Amino acid sequence: RSVVLICSAPGASSVSLVGDFNDWDVTSTPMRRRVNGDWESRVRLTRGAHEYKFVVDGEWCCTPGAGDSA
Repeated sequence: RSVVLICSAPGASSVSLVGDFNDWDVTSTPMRRRVNGDWESRVRLTRGAHEYKFVVDGEWCCTPGAGDSA
């Protein structure tokens, strides 16, 4: 099934999605910036639970808004 994941990081210049579904490869799943500043990626996942994180401007984080510039 296809799933859309969104990271809120409007101040970021790059965001990647990493997880057990892409062997935690930072280059495998770059995210695309949306008009509102969020980042999105569509991934195909097998059924079950998956672990993932976002890499915002080179920094690994698990909180979607962690890349925000305040």
